[in-house]
Amino acid sequence: MRQSVAKEQGALASLRRLAGRGRAGDQLQAASRRLEGALATELDALERAYTALTGQNLPNIDLGPDERAMAEKVYVPLLDLAAFEDALEKMKRGGALHSMMRFEVLNFADGRRSAFEVYKAVAAVALSAGEWYYGRVTPKEVLEVLDSGVTAGAFTVRKR
Repeated sequence: MRQSVAKEQGALASLRRLAGRGRAGDQLQAASRRLEGALATELDALERAYTALTGQNLPNIDLGPDERAMAEKVYVPLLDLAAFEDALEKMKRGGALHSMMRFEVLNFADGRRSAFEVYKAVAAVALSAGEWYYGRVTPKEVLEVLDSGVTAGAFTVRKR
């Protein structure tokens, strides 16, 4: 949750730079301050509600070592569509991942998202239908599909 807050604050800072000076900039800064204050208030209320409901402090949501490694990898598809399609044909089939989720992994790996972001997106798609339908999506399975794509030549890997 704190990561999304940091992204929102970064977006607000970008908007402030774009607005520049003058009346529009002043209005944007005032709105930005109101939003930041409201965000802090709402986060505090959420934390208090969680503690009241569970009797525990918020859990540690830091990424584990495997997740941090995934967050550093970005899988970039080939720009030549014909070569990309040929490479997809060569990819290893099978595995524990549902074929539709495998398809989604390949769709979400767009050269901008990290492997961890691809995993989170595909897991969310699977959960939207229910585990009984698509099964459980794990980081390991997502990495297997992405690495299979690299081996087949459909993707290259770069560091974030």
